[in-house]
Amino acid sequence: MQNLKATQQQLDNRDAYIKKIQSEDKRMASIFKAILEAQHTRKEQKTSQSFGETEKIKCATNYLIDKASLWWYVVLQSTTRPTTWASFQEVFKKAFLPPQFHLDARRSWSRLMWQEGDDVYKYTEQFLTNFT
Repeated sequence: MQNLKATQQQLDNRDAYIKKIQSEDKRMASIFKAILEAQHTRKEQKTSQSFGETEKIKCATNYLIDKASLWWYVVLQSTTRPTTWASFQEVFKKAFLPPQFHLDARRSWSRLMWQEGDDVYKYTEQFLTNFT
């Protein structure tokens, strides 16, 4: 009986963590989407003129919403704002990614059970479920 209670508590803790991650994930999804779209825009541009550092930052920040948009406004008011794409990504990640994010993501990825015939949605759900 004690093991059943402990198992139920673990499941409850996992469910609470998943809900928290999913809530954070929705917020972060729009932010990451902006970064990915900026990178995608860069790849799609086939002109001889290169997409400069400032343009990358402007493109990504145009997609920021809510807390991220407010964060960017504050960054713009500071004297030490990022001027390169690499510095923007570094500052952005420090502001929005938890320190254990990459480690947790790697662990979740290693726990995925690949089965023939499964679709991306199932793997996404499984990935988020393992993200504990």
